[in-house]
Amino acid sequence: MKCANCGAELQVGSVRCSVCGEEAQIVSDYNILEDELLQEMLNGRNSSSDLFQEMLNGQDSGGSLQRESMGRDVGGRAGKGDSSRQRGNFPQDKRSGETGQAGKKGNPSPSRDKKAKEGDKAGKKGSSSRGGKKPIGWAIAAVMPMAFLLVDIIFVLNHSRYNSYDYQIGQGEKLYSRKDYEGAEEFLLRAAELSDGEDGAKAELLLAQVYHLQGKTEKAIKTLQDVIKYDNNNQKAYQQLIQIYEQKEDYAAIYELWEGAEDERIRQLFEEYQVEPPEFVQEEGIYEEIIAVEISAQPGCTVLYTTDGSDPRQGLEYQGPIPLEPESTVRIRTVSRNEFGVYSEEAEGTFQVALPKPDMPRVSPMGGDFNTPQPITVYVPSGCSVYYTWDGSAPSEASNRYMGPIDMPEGNNILSLIVVDEYGRYSDVLKCNYIYFP
Repeated sequence: MKCANCGAELQVGSVRCSVCGEEAQIVSDYNILEDELLQEMLNGRNSSSDLFQEMLNGQDSGGSLQRESMGRDVGGRAGKGDSSRQRGNFPQDKRSGETGQAGKKGNPSPSRDKKAKEGDKAGKKGSSSRGGKKPIGWAIAAVMPMAFLLVDIIFVLNHSRYNSYDYQIGQGEKLYSRKDYEGAEEFLLRAAELSDGEDGAKAELLLAQVYHLQGKTEKAIKTLQDVIKYDNNNQKAYQQLIQIYEQKEDYAAIYELWEGAEDERIRQLFEEYQVEPPEFVQEEGIYEEIIAVEISAQPGCTVLYTTDGSDPRQGLEYQGPIPLEPESTVRIRTVSRNEFGVYSEEAEGTFQVALPKPDMPRVSPMGGDFNTPQPITVYVPSGCSVYYTWDGSAPSEASNRYMGPIDMPEGNNILSLIVVDEYGRYSDVLKCNYIYFP
């Protein structure tokens, strides 16, 4: 042992340094626990989580080593302390004994009295030491191994927590409840990294909420979209995403989200945003009459349509029946849009107007031989006109229009007639032969 003050070697059992006279302090210069822990780490047992688990379980060589080391360290120090105290007591007792003997003799010399007094003082100090006051060095030596162990445990614990999903999600939830969204974000990101499946979805759903509350809307949307990608039936992800889209008034995105949903339970989440497609009052098909196509829709909805095949969302607003031209084929595409701006599925119908030709005119008399002149009368259908010629050519709208009974000319003549309807459609030509000779 060396003196803590001057470094001089101390005699075994000495209470004071023989050089400087300072009280001897027992200072440990070697830490068995630290050395063995270091050796363990150097030997490759540097996985903090494993080491921590070993210390907790106390089942493997690492845990045993640490407990044994602590035992040897404490035991060794206790032995040294006991030995020191024994060695400190021995000279104290010896000096006391000598003093007593000298007293009995009754002829102490001055030097012997001085030694006796010094022995008494030493005995008092030794007894004070034995009475429970330990040197500061001994306290430090006893605490240091535990301090290093505590630091090691804290390191291992932090490492373990960093790689623990339960800890990370728990901290994230705690900070979220305290409205510390920035702090919660850090833990939830780590939780999402450590997990998959339901656990991963739980972390990402809460993370999306944290993003949204911080105004990081696009990050929130991306996070929820990722959840839906690997779990297309995650109801909570759909609910959160619908809420964000509604706040943004992005109803087109809601519609697209609805289109991608396959599960009926998920589709029910869009009930208030769902719009029934419009319906045609007339059935699509071929019509031999002029019609106007009517469209009905859900109350409160606007109907849009096109007749040129383009996207109806960009089409005309339906205001009433859509008239069709004769001899036309029209493809009508139509959608409904509700008050939220959500569009329905598209309805489509093809309508063809193929009107028949007008019937040939009815004439009286229909021709024949005559020796007296007869007026020729033509029945004209409603909304139509009749045109005729006497030279055998096919009549047209440029020919004579029938306005009343026609005079029968003398000779052998052919009357040609057509009916033209209101749409300009021609009937077949009717020819009547009249032979009139007075």
